[in-house]
Amino acid sequence: MGCDIHLYVEQRTENGWEAVQGINPWIARYKAFALNARERGENERAAELDRYVVEMETKELWVYEGWLYKERNYALFAMLADVRNNYDYKPICQPKGLPGDISDVVGKEAARWEEDGHNHSWLTLQELLTYDWDQTTTITGWVEKNVADKYRQTGKRPSYWFYDTTNRNNNYEQISWQVKYSEHVQQFLDYGLLKLKQYACPPEDIRIVFWFDN
Repeated sequence: MGCDIHLYVEQRTENGWEAVQGINPWIARYKAFALNARERGENERAAELDRYVVEMETKELWVYEGWLYKERNYALFAMLADVRNNYDYKPICQPKGLPGDISDVVGKEAARWEEDGHNHSWLTLQELLTYDWDQTTTITGWVEKNVADKYRQTGKRPSYWFYDTTNRNNNYEQISWQVKYSEHVQQFLDYGLLKLKQYACPPEDIRIVFWFDN
């Protein structure tokens, strides 16, 4: 069963912590889906997707959840809270639970998930900035033998691999290689962390609050 993140941004104000809104990430996604459909000649599908975009821009342009980051990235989950940690990433810290001074908006959303939400936590921008995103970890996976040969000959690392060889033929070999943490979470660093850094407040006064569901 897959695991997803529910991530919110909060900012400290004179009235306490308040949830921050951002542009609905699905708007850009549906625009891309519509463009791809149009390029394939699926004009009816493209028109339908365009209508979804207009509806979101009209009714739900600004959202609290997911605008900073909403992808299913187990490497990031492991780094943020030791969730789905298949490759022994060192997490920033173990899950802290929800903050005691959580905003009303995020607190209500967390309560709505009840027991389906798990590993609740929060991290300040300061904690994210001081984490060593360039440390390395060892990836071990099963790849086709020609891919393993190319890695040994050229150092070119696999672009995909499997945890095991269940239901596969004998043409697979297990190899290991080193990667920087940042290589597996580049989208979060390039967009999410950059957006957080754009706030004028001190890094201790902006934070992400998040939890997961399976």
